[in-house]
Amino acid sequence: MIDFFENPIQNILDHQKIAIRKKQALFLTKQDKKHEEIKTVGVRLQMEAMQLGFVFTNEALNSLLNETTVLKKEILNLFSQLTGANNIYRPFYENFPSEVLDQDDSVLYFNAILHYLSQGIWRLPYLKKNRVDLPLKDIEYKIIDLINVNDYLVLFENLLSSVSSISKDDMKSLEFFIRDFDSETLKKFLPKQIVFKEILCSFFGLCLLYEKNDLLENFELKTSTDILRVATFISGGDISLTTNTKFKLKRKVRKYLINNLEKVIIIEDIKRHEKKWKRLFHCLHIGEYKNAKKCNQIADLLRNEKLRTNNYIIEQALLELDFEKLMEFVPQNSGEFARRLDHLLRVFDENKANKILETFNNKISKISSKVLYQLLAHFRVRNNNQENIMHKELLDFRTRVIMPKGDVGKVKILKSKLPAISQIIVNNIINVIKQELLNRYKDLGNLGKVWISPSLKNAPIPLQMRSSSEGLKVIQRGTRLPIKKDKNILRFFVHWIGFDIDLSACFLTKDFLLYSQIAYFNLKGNDYKAVHSGDITYAPAPNGACEFIDIDLSSIKDKKIRYITLDVRVYSGPSFKYQNANVGWMFRDKLADEGEIFDARTVNQRISITNESQKTCLVAAFDILKNEIIWLDLKGSSSCLVSGNNVLSNVTNIRELLKSTVDFKEISLYELFYFHANARGELVENKEDANTVFDEDMIFKYEEVLAKYI
Repeated sequence: MIDFFENPIQNILDHQKIAIRKKQALFLTKQDKKHEEIKTVGVRLQMEAMQLGFVFTNEALNSLLNETTVLKKEILNLFSQLTGANNIYRPFYENFPSEVLDQDDSVLYFNAILHYLSQGIWRLPYLKKNRVDLPLKDIEYKIIDLINVNDYLVLFENLLSSVSSISKDDMKSLEFFIRDFDSETLKKFLPKQIVFKEILCSFFGLCLLYEKNDLLENFELKTSTDILRVATFISGGDISLTTNTKFKLKRKVRKYLINNLEKVIIIEDIKRHEKKWKRLFHCLHIGEYKNAKKCNQIADLLRNEKLRTNNYIIEQALLELDFEKLMEFVPQNSGEFARRLDHLLRVFDENKANKILETFNNKISKISSKVLYQLLAHFRVRNNNQENIMHKELLDFRTRVIMPKGDVGKVKILKSKLPAISQIIVNNIINVIKQELLNRYKDLGNLGKVWISPSLKNAPIPLQMRSSSEGLKVIQRGTRLPIKKDKNILRFFVHWIGFDIDLSACFLTKDFLLYSQIAYFNLKGNDYKAVHSGDITYAPAPNGACEFIDIDLSSIKDKKIRYITLDVRVYSGPSFKYQNANVGWMFRDKLADEGEIFDARTVNQRISITNESQKTCLVAAFDILKNEIIWLDLKGSSSCLVSGNNVLSNVTNIRELLKSTVDFKEISLYELFYFHANARGELVENKEDANTVFDEDMIFKYEEVLAKYI
């Protein structure tokens, strides 16, 4: 069990942040003291939380009141960080938006020139006017409850059980669980198996680092690549193995890894990452361990470049279209066979394709559910066929977005049109996959009558969370969320510390053509009400700088405008990570000087952009026809062809990114739960009749989805 009284305050706060972020709750010992002094402090604490957009339940408040003053203060600081209220917000025009709307364009231009000539130092005199309080109807508070230790540790179990990548923040959460809870407590929440290799190897690495090897008793590293991942994790490298790592391992860890490697080492695994293995063998001092005979033998072959693997044979057979050899070697690895399935089907005739399909049917039970969902998403639109799509309205089948592994977070847009495959074969693949998934879920517990929220049709299953940005909410890219109809004003914001970051809004047509933009070079809209708070080119510590854009959605009358994008770019200086960039949006009722320009209570989303190499982030798009937010969090190009890294220089990339993601081709959460309903229960139309409810809040519980339903 964790003992708060023996842990530093930062360790306690680490767990509070996890509980608040994942469960909207505090993780504290339940207490209830009600003398008058406590009540007085409670009223003050509740009011401070409400100023940040949060409200404690009575149970949570009573427990927090009995904690130290330092902890109370730090909990409020966590609320500030989550919403972005911990920053100082002083835009160029401090009486935004009216000061910009009422100002002549020539004055706006003259002020910008003075700011640029002074290298970003000159600002307008500080003449901030009093602002009218924000109406309470503009505020939707986030409820903070109290969570017990068992419910809290379910998060640990779910993260370990995930069948796909988890975010960096959640990987850090795993570390906090292992660091602060004793082994006996954690053992009660260990899953029977850890399916996803990156999570398994991170778990091994953390247990070795914190000397809790007893947690590893029921788990094993089954491949050489597993050993490589563990060594990479302990050395602080990229566990997805996308980038190279400078290995740093203690003698005890080296011995543990070599003992495990000797049991599982095979040439194919070593050859797959041969450059990394050359570095790791050197770090392991493999020659010192004479008993590791297989390891030393393969290390010698690697040094002398004499390794030859099945993969080499497969690639040669593909070049020569040697069907017999391909069918001998490719199916040996079920996951690899699944990933090569489309390629094999399109390079051979229909007779051979039927034999490939037969082999696939025999191997499907060994293919992970994650890969099956990826295959299903691919093949159901393979020949531009929409029959198998529940959410319909796919615009362009020929454009695909690929999300690279690792920390890059940068998408690749593929436009190539694949040769057609027999629709009969495609339909067979789809049906076989569906039946296999249903068979797998039948063995799970009965769900009774099941109701699924229709809004889940707008959310893809969360299979690409590795590079998700830290923020108030963490959701899968491509997810659509409703905009409340009573909110007319969309307010974008960005805050940073460093040099020059620009906030922009692009207005695009239904065909993704640029209609207009609001940016540092165009502060006001012409035929709609939109306004920028002014360009700031220098943001020194400690306060940094900020920019805002207000858009009156009700003022957009031109039917040509369909989408509005929230775009953030580094114009000068290092990448986002080194400028502490935070970006998000809030909603207001009307375009006026009501409330503070930044009011944490109205923040709908805030993310921290921490990508090390990128200088562009397409944060979100707003579909004003459907009144929906489309979550993107994509790092695009940073072309400076026209006049620096701005939206005009990158229109094509913005269009392509939006076009490729606005109507996702992945399996939706609705379809995932639909499989479960068919296999484990009965689907009902009314929520009130259901024993099991999959509500819209499942969008924000991606770790539970990955652990229990895929």
